[in-house]
Amino acid sequence: MHTLICGQTESGKSTLAAYFARSYVAAGRPVLILDPIGVGWPSGRGVLWTADPDYFSYQAKRCRGALLVVDEAGEAVGTFQRQMQWVTTRSRHLGHSALLVAQRPPMVAPNVRNQCRRLYLFTLAPEDAKVCAVEWNAPVLRESPRLEQHFFLSVDRYGDAGLWESRPAGAPVRVDTLPRMGL
Repeated sequence: MHTLICGQTESGKSTLAAYFARSYVAAGRPVLILDPIGVGWPSGRGVLWTADPDYFSYQAKRCRGALLVVDEAGEAVGTFQRQMQWVTTRSRHLGHSALLVAQRPPMVAPNVRNQCRRLYLFTLAPEDAKVCAVEWNAPVLRESPRLEQHFFLSVDRYGDAGLWESRPAGAPVRVDTLPRMGL
C-alpha cells in the first residue's frame, strides 16, 4: 500500500514517517530511504539511505517487501519523475510499499498522488487542503488548516477517516473517527 504524508514545515510529517520506518526495521523488513538530507532516519541492518535516485531505484529493484521512503517527494518528483513513477506504479509488484513525504500535495505529480491509497494530512494552506479534499472525495480534509502541530487527518481511498496524533516517542494515537464528508 502506498501512502502520502503532507504538511507544512514542523507539522509532524517526519516524526510519523520515521515511526513507520522504525516499525519496518523492528519487523526485520528492509527500508530504503531517498532523502537529500538524510537526518533522523533509523539506521542499521536492512536500512539504506541515499540522496541518489538512480542508486535508490537500483537497490529497490533488487530487493522485495521493502518500505520505500521518499522524503521531500515534491522536489524529488519534479527532478526525478521517472523514478518516482516507478516507485508508485510498479514497485508494489515486488511487494514494496511506498511512503512519500512532501510539504505540499500539489508539488507531487498528480499521477503519483493518485497511486497512493492512504493520505496522512497535517496542517496545510487552505488551497492545498481543497486539492486533497477533491482528489480524495473527502471534504473533511478541508479542515486540515485548523490542525495543531503533530495532529493529522488520515484518509483511506476505500475506507475510513480519522483524526490522529503523532507522538515522537511512540506510535500514533487515534483521537477520533471522522465521517469522510466533514466534521
